Amino acid sequence: MKKVLVFIALFALIIIPFQKSEAAAKPAYDYDLVYQSPYPATMSPGQTTNVWIEVKNTGTNTWWDYQDPAYPFHPVRLGTGSQYGTLNQQRDYPSEFAAGNWLSSNRATNIDPIVIKPGWNTRFQFDIQAPTTPGTYKAYFTPVVDGITWMKDMGIYWEITVSGTSQTVPIVPLNLNVSQCTTTTSALCISWGTVVNGLSNNYELYRSTNASSGFSRIYSGNLGLYQDSDIVTGTTYYYKVRSSFDNQNYSDYTSVVSATANSSSNQSQIPATPEGLSVQYGAPLGTVASSSDISWNSSVGATSYELHRDTSYYGSYATIVYSGSNTKFTDTGLSSGVRYYYKVLAKNTMGSSQLSTFPAEVFITSGTAPVLTAPNALTVIARNDGSFYLSWDAPLNVNVYGYTIRVSDTSVFDPNSDHSIGGFTETNVTIDKATMTDIGINPVSGNTYYFKLDYMVATASDSSGYATSPDSSIVSAVEK
Repeated sequence: MKKVLVFIALFALIIIPFQKSEAAAKPAYDYDLVYQSPYPATMSPGQTTNVWIEVKNTGTNTWWDYQDPAYPFHPVRLGTGSQYGTLNQQRDYPSEFAAGNWLSSNRATNIDPIVIKPGWNTRFQFDIQAPTTPGTYKAYFTPVVDGITWMKDMGIYWEITVSGTSQTVPIVPLNLNVSQCTTTTSALCISWGTVVNGLSNNYELYRSTNASSGFSRIYSGNLGLYQDSDIVTGTTYYYKVRSSFDNQNYSDYTSVVSATANSSSNQSQIPATPEGLSVQYGAPLGTVASSSDISWNSSVGATSYELHRDTSYYGSYATIVYSGSNTKFTDTGLSSGVRYYYKVLAKNTMGSSQLSTFPAEVFITSGTAPVLTAPNALTVIARNDGSFYLSWDAPLNVNVYGYTIRVSDTSVFDPNSDHSIGGFTETNVTIDKATMTDIGINPVSGNTYYFKLDYMVATASDSSGYATSPDSSIVSAVEK
């Protein structure tokens, strides 16, 4: 019995440290696949459709999306390729499904919103365009931190068969809607969803005073809206629309919708969700900043609007901060150091629209200029695998937006050769050899390398509103 107990104790000594080391090895950049959008099994040559991949940031680092080269953050994007693809479909291959709105032939899209913290979800949403050659294809994708690393390869793909002939019949427009115009009581406003697959370039709107006959064309053009002012009060009008390509091939008609022209505002449909939601906050550093100005576009048929607020991007938006007929509002009494998110809906007597899909964001900063001190207690440890481990103390009484580390192979940092890596929100990081190479430093065993860092503090909601701290002390370590 004693021998068994000794064996169990020794086994526990072996297993427990192993489990701890596994927990400590959580990747800086990692994700879980939450959901992948459905997709058409068959597409016509050249046809375009919209797809998306939703993922969760399960790593330790925040994801960023900055296009401005003045900022040192490395953007997270959806790259092409996978080890599970063919020899011609490995990482960074020019995808056969690249659409015109891609960042490049090997980068489909960015993250949205522009900052994704650990534990947050994001969607890579983009178009794919079918190849012109018929056949069955697999389109492979893998998330990538440009300039840093590829994330794990799960073999994410869409399998699509491209038919032998091009589609010649345009798609029927969606979401035909008619209501009394809000800007005038002597017109009806009609709108519909335009076709975005490149197979339609014109629309024809028809009207009648009979639901099943007597329709005549009142509009032909490439817009998705029309104001019908040739109406008689008290008369009910019926509308339908179809799309065409070069005025030759026509889609089927939409379902018929109707509205009655009244001398006063007539709400026959629930209004659409307002578009153009934006927030303006341009208070400079050192000024009182406890409010934000939010605005949005008017929605056809709306008589009032509700503005909802939350302090979380994925919150419930249960707080209503404004209800009224205006399309702008100033939200006051906001707290310093807090991010606020806004969504809006439109209302009339028929009901309420959905809240905005994507919120507008503002970061409220202090009413007085913070004193930015240099980061303290920077420590650099050279590890046996050739990487460097850095740690430092977080500054007091400021809300850090991100840290930037600068590296040099001499004790004098050349301002014209900025070997930097940024976007960190934690106060410790490991920089491996690959990362050193990515930022322009060729690591050589036995050489001494020098490190310093600073941090940024947001002073407004736009890209111009940042202040940078002084540099930390320079610390060196010898590459192993």
